[in-house]
Amino acid sequence: MTEQLKEEKLKKVNIKHIAKIANLSTSTVSRALRNDPEASKETIEKVKLIAEKLNYYPNAMAKSLRGDKSYTIGIVFNDMNNPFYSDVLRSIFEKLNKLNYSIIVTYYNWDFEQERKNIINLISKRVDGIIYSPIISQLNQQTDNISLLMENGIETVYLDNYPDKLNVCYSGGDHKKAIYLATKHLLDNGHRDILLYSAMPDTLYAKQCEDGYIGAFSEKKFEINKELFVTLDNFDFQNSYIYFKKFITNNFKNKKLKFTGIVATGDILAISIYKVANELGLSIPDDFSIVSYDNIEIVSALNPPLTTIHQPRKEIGENAVRILLHNINNKKNRKIEKSIMSPYLVNRKSVKNLKQI
Repeated sequence: MTEQLKEEKLKKVNIKHIAKIANLSTSTVSRALRNDPEASKETIEKVKLIAEKLNYYPNAMAKSLRGDKSYTIGIVFNDMNNPFYSDVLRSIFEKLNKLNYSIIVTYYNWDFEQERKNIINLISKRVDGIIYSPIISQLNQQTDNISLLMENGIETVYLDNYPDKLNVCYSGGDHKKAIYLATKHLLDNGHRDILLYSAMPDTLYAKQCEDGYIGAFSEKKFEINKELFVTLDNFDFQNSYIYFKKFITNNFKNKKLKFTGIVATGDILAISIYKVANELGLSIPDDFSIVSYDNIEIVSALNPPLTTIHQPRKEIGENAVRILLHNINNKKNRKIEKSIMSPYLVNRKSVKNLKQI
């Protein structure tokens, strides 16, 4: 039965596939999936176990409507508290609203199981396509959730992160280049001991950021201190604030770990650093300089205004919609497009030039 399950999982599953494996009639399977009292408890459990293993779920719309477009796009984001995603979402809304598309927005707050539930819910609602910001492991880029979309033939554009070993559509920034630019700016201003303050360990995003940092040091032929690599569980502001306050108290003030500059891989992380510095009486950039990544609107109002690497959030959202709708409307002429936008430095007041000292 295990081999049969593997074979059936590669197909677009329907009730007939489940009935074949369970050795039941399609009507019995249908009753079991509906928890019909005419189906025994044992049959219901058996059928639902097979359905779960095959990633089967009932369509929310009538079968007769299968060939029609729903004019609905699903959004699966990981963190709606981050202004980066809310800015991108606003751009997506504006573009799709003009084209009379409806939008279903979900987010999973870094929870893989919730991410899966959101995807299943969107597929069952017959969305025409999905714009998806996934968590991607360095080791296993084709997660079960990504496989779920691919097996069901759902038009998808990956946003902000994408599995670069798979042939998929993408709209987002060049994270490696962004962190390279941030690190290079600090190096060009005389900093040599630079803390890399990142998030989401073991993910492709964290690896890209690390590669950008290492690339800038290697270009200058400077030595890297990997004790200065700090990676948090996620980009949550409060989590970052608590962590950095302990970190700075235990290391920086006691001079256990020396650094004059920080590269933060997201503006949310940088803002939490500002809060800690204010509370502990530390000065930016006199005690340490900082360069971040995203250029969300609020960082220009910080004291001092934050030097950061810009991501074109409006264009990221617009390109995601453009790519997705092209493939939805041109099934016979769909194309794989990666819209990778080049980041650039926005130089403000958070970096001290040590060469002038």
